[in-house]
Amino acid sequence: MDQLGMEFLPPVLLAVVDQPVNFHNGEDVLHNVRVYNIDTQETAFNISTPIGGTYEHRFDTAGTYRVACDIHPAMGASVVVTSTPHATVADRAGNFTFNEVEPGNYTAVVHAGQSRTRQAVTISAGTTELSLGNN
Repeated sequence: MDQLGMEFLPPVLLAVVDQPVNFHNGEDVLHNVRVYNIDTQETAFNISTPIGGTYEHRFDTAGTYRVACDIHPAMGASVVVTSTPHATVADRAGNFTFNEVEPGNYTAVVHAGQSRTRQAVTISAGTTELSLGNN
């Protein structure tokens, strides 16, 4: 995740538990990165990111984390950390793709802003399309 143009980019980052995640300051101003779990409010870390600096962190717990810069309160992003083999970020139209999903019963969890919904889904052999949400 980069700090560029007074923003965190990308605004939503998907990571797997224990995957290294780099927080980089690509600007010519000092920033910090404060990250906390939105469910527990527990701080994962709060560090200064000097100009051109990078901080690496490995999240050891799945969840959704809020990313903020205390110096520039308008800056914000999210890191979604998962321990599941199937996770993705949808495009602006809400479309997404998963490849090689074994047939079976799953629970789809959709994060949209502050909202989270869960829906039971069944993937059958040959399933090529799935609609989530209110039908």
